[in-house]
Amino acid sequence: MTREQAIERLRRFRWGTLLGIFGCAHDSTVGFLAAEWIATGEQGTRSVIDVPPCVSVGEGRRRQADLLMFDHGEPVFVAEVETGGIGNYAAKVASLQAYARDKERFGYSLHGLLVMSSSAADLRLLDRRLLRGQAGDPVVMLLEIEKERGAPDRKDTSILSRVRRTLGSGWYRDRRRRVALYDAATDGVHLFWQLDQA
Repeated sequence: MTREQAIERLRRFRWGTLLGIFGCAHDSTVGFLAAEWIATGEQGTRSVIDVPPCVSVGEGRRRQADLLMFDHGEPVFVAEVETGGIGNYAAKVASLQAYARDKERFGYSLHGLLVMSSSAADLRLLDRRLLRGQAGDPVVMLLEIEKERGAPDRKDTSILSRVRRTLGSGWYRDRRRRVALYDAATDGVHLFWQLDQA
């Protein structure tokens, strides 16, 4: 599957669903990717492996992605979801590139997908150019999910708002407000599309 075809497959996902998820949401995001991948394909043609086999990233270290996504039995995407700070992104990109390089196990058309869920402030600090590969490296797609932190409006008396206000951890107050897909190619980082919360 070509890169353009792979991006078109991602475009079919119901990305607005993520805007209704509160909290850290690592597992929810992994589940969303798996469910949307299967649901947007022809019946019975798509599957996923949750926590696929490890790959070597050098110096005896091994990494494991969150998902390996298949179409007609061929791997198309290997995905990593990172819901913490931006400090782990470069290591995650290296891990995804290691999967794409392992052609003996994963074939020749595997695309890396790094899902970066961070605050707007962190994403402003992120230099996406640092996540590009060197010449000859597999290109990794960057899916940004911008979170905003803060308690719900006090005038909102719904149970959801009350629960979000009373929980001690700030993560439970997070909500997603923007989703954007970038291509981190060696010649630059290109925005393909984005969805903003109204």
